[in-house]
Amino acid sequence: MMINKRLIGTVSQSKPYIAANVALQWLSLAANIGLMTSVAALLQQLYQGTATARTLAATAGVMVLALAVRFACALGVARMSYRSSQAVKGTLRRLIYEKLLRLGASYRQSAHTSEVVQVAVEGVDQLETYFGMYLPQFFYAMLAPSPCLPCWPLSACCPQWCCWCVCL
Repeated sequence: MMINKRLIGTVSQSKPYIAANVALQWLSLAANIGLMTSVAALLQQLYQGTATARTLAATAGVMVLALAVRFACALGVARMSYRSSQAVKGTLRRLIYEKLLRLGASYRQSAHTSEVVQVAVEGVDQLETYFGMYLPQFFYAMLAPSPCLPCWPLSACCPQWCCWCVCL
């Protein structure tokens, strides 16, 4: 999928919502990493026989906090997606309507009324999905952590290689 810079520039009101969406996804990822780290440490202590009630309580606290953060982030992501898509819908439908007013009744010479209605409804709805879901996911994926430099050769030849286990 290509990023249409002109389209994003046309609907610049959605940029803050897309940025907030990506930031909330990162926060959710950080909470998940904290949760997994805490559970892994607890399992290690249980295996070694050094786990205490304090360790169990700390892990339970981290779990509750991480789940609350992830829940709040999921709500925020949904809200930002909705606001971004609403901005896109409003702007593009307004631009289509203004263009039709500029063309006047002569627009029928260049396009059928059914085409105009289809673009105004279905096309804008598809762009709503693009701005609400796919664009934030693209930017999130572009900013996602990549394998660390020492493990890069191994991860390049073996996609299942997990560098986080070796380098942490």
